[in-house]
Amino acid sequence: MTSSFIKENGPGGNATDLTGVVDKSAYAAGALDPVTGTDGKIYGAVYTGKVKPGFWYRQSFFTAHNLQPPTDWTSFTNLL
Repeated sequence: MTSSFIKENGPGGNATDLTGVVDKSAYAAGALDPVTGTDGKIYGAVYTGKVKPGFWYRQSFFTAHNLQPPTDWTSFTNLL
């Protein structure tokens, strides 16, 4: 799904109107343009990508700092 889908199809009911819950002042000028419909409302839609959930890390950083990749939630939070 592309932002143009949201922009073009939001006003037709194929995306959720988020105008009342998005604080436009929290975004840089133009940042919301791709998700602003032709009617001026801000839209969003659920997107499911094909990325496996998990912990992504830079192996060279862990090696350089003698760290072990976490294997459970506790070891993950201990790294933080």
